Amino acid sequence: TSVNGTFASVSFPPAPADTAWRVDYTATAVAVELIAEGIVGRHLFYDGSAFDTATDDAAIAPDKRVLLPGQPASFANYISDPDGITGIMLDVGGLSEDPSVNDFSFATGNDNNPSGWDAAPIPTIARRIGAGDLGSDRLVLTWPAGSITGQWLEVTLKDTATTSLGADDVFYIGSAPGESGDNALNALVNGFDFAAARDHAGPANIDNRFDYNRDGMVDAADLPTARNNTTTFNTALQWITPPTPAPPPTATLIVEEDSGEPSSPIVWQLQNRKNRWNNDSTMLPEPLGQRFYNADLPGNRISRSPTSFQVGRSRTGSLWSTPTMIAPDAIADPLTRISDDLLRLLADAAMNK
Repeated sequence: TSVNGTFASVSFPPAPADTAWRVDYTATAVAVELIAEGIVGRHLFYDGSAFDTATDDAAIAPDKRVLLPGQPASFANYISDPDGITGIMLDVGGLSEDPSVNDFSFATGNDNNPSGWDAAPIPTIARRIGAGDLGSDRLVLTWPAGSITGQWLEVTLKDTATTSLGADDVFYIGSAPGESGDNALNALVNGFDFAAARDHAGPANIDNRFDYNRDGMVDAADLPTARNNTTTFNTALQWITPPTPAPPPTATLIVEEDSGEPSSPIVWQLQNRKNRWNNDSTMLPEPLGQRFYNADLPGNRISRSPTSFQVGRSRTGSLWSTPTMIAPDAIADPLTRISDDLLRLLADAAMNK
């Protein structure tokens, strides 16, 4: 709303995950909409099935969902089509250009150790701009029939300059041809799956679990899928629980407490257990150095002087185990009368921004 030409303040609820509020305004009106950021949808579809259309959207399996790291697998995470995995869609916001195979990685396997899986066949990738959920772009990945059957497919959309995800997105889809979901404990394909298709003959919607070949009918054409793909406990698709990736090491900004001495400097320490630099190093990593160089406090750029980068000492006098930056007194002086607790909050906010 507008009052005397000045827009009143408006509060928005937190945006759902992977979305953001976009506000457009003119002199007399404000338009607000929810837009996609990152991945907002992941879909499995039956490419080339009787339900498929030119856009593939009608072939999306409404009863299936991807398996995410840390989740236990269930019948909802794999398909029974004899052609195996043929199509996946990703709805992604914020793409800068058409993704390529270099923005993805694919692996196949059948255990709880995806890091040891084999490289998977590379799909064809198409981008449908604005066709995804919340106006995102829909990425359509397709594989030839029979390329991926009887195992799990790991799909990773990487955090790249094209995707700007902030972190890699990893998920899994399984294939167990002829499996009807008759057992809540395993994905065995056996005589029960054959009998289930035989005993449920008739027209079928896309989510009918006995229409193995997705031709819109449960009939004799589905029986060979169960009969020809029988498995044992050793050969069946395993109900995996893929591990949750370890979070990447993060940089932590530490502000020393006031020592009580005049012009006590603020100590910035970069901690990274997996990437330590020599104690006598005089340079911080270039990205961090550039960040400090661009910091401007009361007109003084804090890293123009090479002496700004040096090995710091703890309050006990021993060398830090990683390079530190001791900011010149020009930084500390404007911050006098600000409590150490507030400095610590400011430091945490700066590093988490």
